[in-house]
Amino acid sequence: MQNLDPNKLKFKTYDPTIDSLSDLDFSQNDGSDPLLVDQYVKCNLSKGIVRDNYKIYIVKYEGSIIAFFTLSMSVICSNNLCDDEKDLKNFIYPALLMGKIGIDKKYRCFKIGNYICLYCLGLAQKTNEKIACSFFVFRTTQSLAEKIYGPKYYFRWRNTSSKIVRVYRRII
Repeated sequence: MQNLDPNKLKFKTYDPTIDSLSDLDFSQNDGSDPLLVDQYVKCNLSKGIVRDNYKIYIVKYEGSIIAFFTLSMSVICSNNLCDDEKDLKNFIYPALLMGKIGIDKKYRCFKIGNYICLYCLGLAQKTNEKIACSFFVFRTTQSLAEKIYGPKYYFRWRNTSSKIVRVYRRII
């Protein structure tokens, strides 16, 4: 596949009676699963285990499921933000949390993650209009935060020694 037409992406709520993610591969190229996304699909979604405290979305391209993500309301504490966020008081802020994101190996490097983030940021802005939602937050690897989410999409994170970081963007 040369290019992916973003106009052909469809975002829908996951329906376990119709949608199957079992044929997709969410592991890394080296077979690892640092964010436990592949394990989550195989141990939960493929067995019909779905919780009520988050909503699952799927992303389709030309009729085929290529990705999924989960969303829930959460909070982020000001002490988890970067030190230069001085205009924020010491407080707990409401946030839209993307708990899991999985993109099938065949569709990586086509900006699917970017389109998912844009969709989620739009939902967070709509949520902020009705009930306070100050941030959009998700976990990723430190290397992806440094290579992609920070420089390309303006997400921020607090540096830690962990390989997994929580990236965030303020909702305006």
